[in-house]
Amino acid sequence: MFDFDDSLKLQEYISLRQEIMQNYRYVFERPLLILAAIGAIGIQGNVESIYFPFLPFILSFLLLINLWFTANRLRSSARIAAYIQVVLEPPIAIHIGWERSLRMYRMWMKKTKEPEREKIIKDIIGRSIISSSALFYPPIHLFHVVMVSFALIISIHSYYSCLMQGKAYDFLPNLSFFSTLITSCIFYYYCFGENRPGKIKNLIERDRAIWFFLFNDEVKKWS
Repeated sequence: MFDFDDSLKLQEYISLRQEIMQNYRYVFERPLLILAAIGAIGIQGNVESIYFPFLPFILSFLLLINLWFTANRLRSSARIAAYIQVVLEPPIAIHIGWERSLRMYRMWMKKTKEPEREKIIKDIIGRSIISSSALFYPPIHLFHVVMVSFALIISIHSYYSCLMQGKAYDFLPNLSFFSTLITSCIFYYYCFGENRPGKIKNLIERDRAIWFFLFNDEVKKWS
């Protein structure tokens, strides 16, 4: 009932591989584009401008968004790679297609509580055989941490200079500093929380375990 012919499987395989490559391209290109854009603004901008102190805030905000996007794309790529390894590359009892499988995956993730998911994953793969994936992520993660920390230091220095000049109650310096500070705190929360390298490196193995569980469960329904 669910079997696709080989040509459809091949098309799906090619399409998913292309999506993985596109995700990786975004992951590597976006930080460089952000850095280049900020550098261009900094070089062409007027240091005496009242808006120039907002550069640290802009940089930290863009890096916060980009870190979230990077982790999101890596999770997507891991989910696809695990699906390809479990469903498309080896022979499997059923094949219901990527979109339907993804819906099944998301529904299961939504209705299954985290402790139960962790138990299922551990039972299938075991900690001793987990291999690392996305080995390039730690340097990207470190790049974001260094750049946001740099932006925060610049913002603190700029704010301190304003205080020394008797501008403690000026609106724009206060807005610039506290905007950067709040954005940086949010960044550090996500950076060292759910998006830390330790949570990203095992994504493929974890998703493989989930796909194995879901498809074995689906086989039992139709057997």
